[in-house]
Amino acid sequence: MTTDDETSGSGDDAEAGGATATRAELEKLREENERLRAQLAVGPDGVSHTSRRRDRVSLVMAVLGSILLVVSVLGVWTRNVVLDTDRYVDTVAPLAKDSEVQKAVSDRIATAVSDAADIKSLAQDALPEEASFLAAPIAAGADNLIDKAADKVVESDQFAKAWDGINRTAHDALVAALTGKEGKVLDFADGQVVLELQPLVSEALALIDDQLGTDLESKIPTDKLNAEFVLFDSSQLASIQREVSIMDTTAWIAVVLTLGLLIGSIAVAVDRRKGVLHVGVGIAISMFVVIVGMALGRELFLSNLPDVVENPLAVAATFDILTRFVLQAVRFLFVLGLVLSLGAWVLGPGSVAGKVRGFWNGILGRGSDAATQHVGLGPVPGFCAKYLTGLRVAVLVVAGLVLVIISQPTGMTVVVVAAVAVVFLAVLQFLAGMAGVPERSAGDAPAQ
Repeated sequence: MTTDDETSGSGDDAEAGGATATRAELEKLREENERLRAQLAVGPDGVSHTSRRRDRVSLVMAVLGSILLVVSVLGVWTRNVVLDTDRYVDTVAPLAKDSEVQKAVSDRIATAVSDAADIKSLAQDALPEEASFLAAPIAAGADNLIDKAADKVVESDQFAKAWDGINRTAHDALVAALTGKEGKVLDFADGQVVLELQPLVSEALALIDDQLGTDLESKIPTDKLNAEFVLFDSSQLASIQREVSIMDTTAWIAVVLTLGLLIGSIAVAVDRRKGVLHVGVGIAISMFVVIVGMALGRELFLSNLPDVVENPLAVAATFDILTRFVLQAVRFLFVLGLVLSLGAWVLGPGSVAGKVRGFWNGILGRGSDAATQHVGLGPVPGFCAKYLTGLRVAVLVVAGLVLVIISQPTGMTVVVVAAVAVVFLAVLQFLAGMAGVPERSAGDAPAQ
């Protein structure tokens, strides 16, 4: 016969067993739930949806940054040419040495002097009536001398200095008008912004007088030297000033946005190497498009010159010289993009990239082994091995700073800096190999 205590004990055991089974079942359900969540969080290839979204955002940022880079480069170049007088003068200075431009300027100077001097009229007044028929030959001879003198003027060092001064004066006036600041050579008359060019004409005449040994400048009436150039109607000045102000501001905003997008693309990417690869490819492609576009634009511009253009070769030379700085910047960025792409590719998992790394490591490794047997460098190899990663980063940072510090880097500058950086990286790895410490475990203590 069963007692009440025995019945109570068996009931408690059954209740405890049920609770344990329930907890076990709940634990299984939780594990299954976590497993299902983990499956939902990744795609078929095992990559999490969060990582996939980050990679997509990184790629979009790289594309947008590359597109905006085109706007930034062209915008800053336009801003510098329009508003930076020093940069403008540096840009147009080589025109004074270009043969086609010299010929065009020489023709303009000779024509202006001949028209102002009116040698034929002076000869007719000076000659007796019976010798007046000599006026035309004298004028022709004088024109020939003026042509030769003008050629000598534009080929002289004095002309190069005068050319810079003329362009600086004109550009200062243009900047003054576009920014709403009154310039010394500006005159506002009849609703127009007018450049008074009389000092520039007098300077040209003085140079010709020095070449000919004449005194044309003092003999030509001052009113004949009154040359003016209308920049634009002052009624449009306010609108132009606003547009120039917007351009001046947006040019640098575009630069900041471009840098933010490109750097952000690398930062957002799950795999930083892929981020650098995307940015490098984007920069290279966008700059290649600019190079091709400017080449096509040049051909289109020169093939559609109006008939009034007397010297198309001078126009072509002017176009090439005016655009040389922007093309230099574009080529620099194009090569920089290629270097970034190549570096990121070499560090990638591809079979060819692996062979390249193996070739590199093999050569440096054999060299380090051979050098260790014949040369003792004390603690240097050990230091390089221990801090190899930091030293590599330092080399890359210095290379980047060099490119930033150089005022007008070219594509060749990138190649040279990259080559020097590779040499330094090779030396560091060579020294680290002499320490006999594996590269990836350089900071680890040896196992006991």
